[in-house]
Amino acid sequence: MIETELDVLRDVSSRLEGAGISFMLTMNDTSPEIAAIVRERLLSRSGAEHVVRGSRMFDVARTIALASFVEAYIEHVVQSKTH
Repeated sequence: MIETELDVLRDVSSRLEGAGISFMLTMNDTSPEIAAIVRERLLSRSGAEHVVRGSRMFDVARTIALASFVEAYIEHVVQSKTH
C-alpha cells in the first residue's frame, strides 16, 4: 500500500529496476558508510524539524522563481524600450 512519498519513490524505483532501467541516473560519489550516517540523521529528526526544513526549501525555491520573473520582466522592459 502506498501511503507516503517515500513509498511512491520505492515503488517507482522497484518498477524501473524490474524493467532493467537504472533509477539513479545521477552521479553518486557518496560512500555507503556516509550515506548511512546521513540517512540516520535525517530519520532521527522530529516531524517539526522536517516541516521547518521543507519550509526553508520552499522559500529558497520561491525566491529563485521570483528572481527569474524579475529578470525576465527587466529584459522585456529593456527590449520594449529599444523597439
